[in-house]
Amino acid sequence: MESAATCLHHGEPAMITQVLGLKNVGYSYRSQDATFSALRDVDIAINSGEFVAIVGPSGSGKSTLLNILGLLSRPTEGDVFVFEQALSSLDEAQMADLRNKNIGFVFQNFLLVSRLTVLENILLPSAFEASTNDNDASAEQRKARAIELLQRFGLEALADRLPRELSGGQKQRVAICRAMLLKPQLLLADEPTGALDSASSVEVLKMLRELHNDGCTVVVITHDENVASQAERIISVFDGRIVSDENQIKNKPETLKDAANVITAGFATSERPDNQPGASGKSELRHMLAQSVTLARRSLATHRVRSVLTGLGLFIGILSLIVISGLGEIVENAFNKLFYTSSVRKAYVYYDADRGGFHGARSSDWRGLHAQIEFPRLAQMFSKKGTIRPFLRSGTCQVKSDTGALRTRLSGVTDTNEFVEMDTALTVGRLPNAREFSSGTAVTVLGSDTVDQLFKASDPRRRNHDFPVGERVTVDNCNTLVTLTIIGVLGKRDTTFGNRDANDILYVPINTLLARMGPTFFTWFSVLPHEGIDSRQLANELTTYLSLQ
Repeated sequence: MESAATCLHHGEPAMITQVLGLKNVGYSYRSQDATFSALRDVDIAINSGEFVAIVGPSGSGKSTLLNILGLLSRPTEGDVFVFEQALSSLDEAQMADLRNKNIGFVFQNFLLVSRLTVLENILLPSAFEASTNDNDASAEQRKARAIELLQRFGLEALADRLPRELSGGQKQRVAICRAMLLKPQLLLADEPTGALDSASSVEVLKMLRELHNDGCTVVVITHDENVASQAERIISVFDGRIVSDENQIKNKPETLKDAANVITAGFATSERPDNQPGASGKSELRHMLAQSVTLARRSLATHRVRSVLTGLGLFIGILSLIVISGLGEIVENAFNKLFYTSSVRKAYVYYDADRGGFHGARSSDWRGLHAQIEFPRLAQMFSKKGTIRPFLRSGTCQVKSDTGALRTRLSGVTDTNEFVEMDTALTVGRLPNAREFSSGTAVTVLGSDTVDQLFKASDPRRRNHDFPVGERVTVDNCNTLVTLTIIGVLGKRDTTFGNRDANDILYVPINTLLARMGPTFFTWFSVLPHEGIDSRQLANELTTYLSLQ
């Protein structure tokens, strides 16, 4: 019988000798006028069946290296070969498919979905498996494998529990089972014991070594020397470079008991468990739809009172609109405005370091996605499901004309469609054209309420039918001084359901902000799903992706 945790993909013998190869790899990014190098001249070859530890202090480049090893980022220099394929020959969809089927990920903060049971969490990778042969039999096979993993690692009694009912060590072992569901050839573990006490750390490391003994290639990212000592090979990273690459098979503990003794000595003892909640084609479409329905039913069943109250709140709200506004077109327009113009249709995802970042993964030093390198890849990756745009606004600026002034903000707009989605019309002038969007021309479209503040009512120029098109305003106190030419004025936007300052700001091409105001990293994103795609589901998928960054 095949081992429940074997790393040989789909039970077949491993034929690939080199799992990962990096040649002269570098990764750099620009911040304003400076270029920063996270990795430089990295050469690594990781062979099938190795147990490798990558060590280094904070800021050494370990996380960037992990992103490249796990096909989450492409290098800006050099070549990457994964399973004997050149990364440069793969598009984003091929990378995602290769990553999902061949690489398992384990994270310090577990990243378990709080509303799903242990068994459902382990089955999550199958929801993203684009299998054209998906059927009830294969679904049962995946479930049987998940149960087999639980049994092998002594977790079968926890199958129906929620993550909040588990200790930290149990959560991490469940996360490892999830990573092994699709029988990956490579297991990447990022600080797998960083949030655990000594006893739990020993159990997790025993589990990793057992998987390695089954033939799995294991790569552990850590800053703890005691954890690294359990690997056969240690690669040290400092200041973005590989400073040493040592094979220590001779020094490896002979038994798991010896390994446990070494690890326990390196941790402060703690008996307190962590029991607190943790902060293509028709077949693929049917599979994804079935997974979505299952998750939705689980959410409703788990939070029945909240579901009833939410439904009741919507009912009362709509009924109030009917009573206040009357029947007919007014009610219909209000209903449509609520459900299609507000944030229910367009979702926003943002990074908040003070509240723990994405999904509670505290990464207060995360800069965001690079505007020219990383964000275009993100937009392309999600293009089949919806439109992902950066949400970028300046701080409060001083805007002056020759007769008036106001304090307001500049809002970056990516294309004409974004203006269309604002559900308003121009009262005068035009929108930026494609050239102005791409080149970051110093032009602006005014919100409806800004005109009276910038230009006095007695101004004789108001008699012109196209006023204030062609006039100029100066923007100051926003990192730089810039003069913008007015090319249009928007009509009054309805701010009942949000965007309360929408009529008081200046809209400019987003590249105008990037070029003149300085920010080159995006941390806020708007999500507009395509027809038939749920905005919350798409936003959750984006959040999960960003949490890995």
